[in-house]
Amino acid sequence: MLNTLLPILLFAALGLAVLGALRRVRMWRRGRPSKVNLIGGLLAMPRRYLVDLHHVVERDKYMSKTHVATAGGFVLSAVLAILVHGFGLQSKILGYALLVATVIMLSGAIFVFKRRLNPPSRLSKGPWMRLPKSLMAFAVSFFIATLPVAGILPANTGGWVMVGILGLGVLWGVSELFFGMTWGGPMKHAFAGALHLAWHRRAERFGGGRSTGLKPLDLEDPNAPLGVEKPADFTWNQLLGFDACVQCGKCEAMCPAFAAGQPLNPKKLIQDMVIGLARWHRRPVRRQPVPRQADWRTRRPPAPADRQWPGRCRNAVVVHHLPCLRRGMPDDDRARRCHRRHAPPPHPGKGRYPEQGRRGAGQPDRHRQPWRLRPWRAHELGC
Repeated sequence: MLNTLLPILLFAALGLAVLGALRRVRMWRRGRPSKVNLIGGLLAMPRRYLVDLHHVVERDKYMSKTHVATAGGFVLSAVLAILVHGFGLQSKILGYALLVATVIMLSGAIFVFKRRLNPPSRLSKGPWMRLPKSLMAFAVSFFIATLPVAGILPANTGGWVMVGILGLGVLWGVSELFFGMTWGGPMKHAFAGALHLAWHRRAERFGGGRSTGLKPLDLEDPNAPLGVEKPADFTWNQLLGFDACVQCGKCEAMCPAFAAGQPLNPKKLIQDMVIGLARWHRRPVRRQPVPRQADWRTRRPPAPADRQWPGRCRNAVVVHHLPCLRRGMPDDDRARRCHRRHAPPPHPGKGRYPEQGRRGAGQPDRHRQPWRLRPWRAHELGC
């Protein structure tokens, strides 16, 4: 019975995951076009993941080793489970390999569980609190189900009771780790993050390169957006980068504007974007609240200016501290583009400063500083 049930659960979850992936790609494609080497990026993704990502994750020794065991064990366990239980390759060698992979995954999941017992305030909770339990359910269920394949236990051990228990455990595990990977669960960061590493907007940063991320504006086209007014004004691979956020909260912990009590939480800002894009998912991030939260639906106006302008000094702070180069830079780039949208542009009728910013921009005029401009004021030219 178990030999019939497990393939059904595995391939049903994989099929739904493929449908979710297509839906997620359509969600990202709402953004503006961006030239990306799709094939070259996919070929470069393994090195970027194994080298560049882990150079950053290695700063946190605990999570570095935990991530290696959990992610590596899961990938190996998933592949072997599909071969052994999906396609029915009843080989003792594959069986023992799957047992080892599930033990590695279980050890990493235990460390994730211990971290979630008393998590730092910067970590998101909510669905993330169930992730270690789902990881352990997946690992334990496939470990027990593989014991007969390896010849350690006789077939049909436990009868229908064991079939029911293992069926529920496998269903729980594949629902979270396969189905949830593309339909909006905590494992979403694995799917979106891998593709973001492949199609990164600032690929020059990988391999020790440098990139400012500055892009020239098209001032010749009066219809071209000067910055960002709505999420659809970002490029599609920037939206992919927002979706890859793992909600580690390091941007929240390192953001000086948030620490100073300004109405800005960079993690919440990114998650507003993701929730606005995924229209079927409208639950807020269960972490530090921010006054006057905006509704970042795909085609609605952005957050108010007083929430965007405090985030102006995160480039050197946040980008250095965020793992895998994929969570801090989209956040900082988004803030910079929102600032640009609110700065007075060459086209009339657009752009506005918060009142304090207007007074500050006009200050050099009153004191006859070098960038004194006549007959216009500095803030009228967007300086």
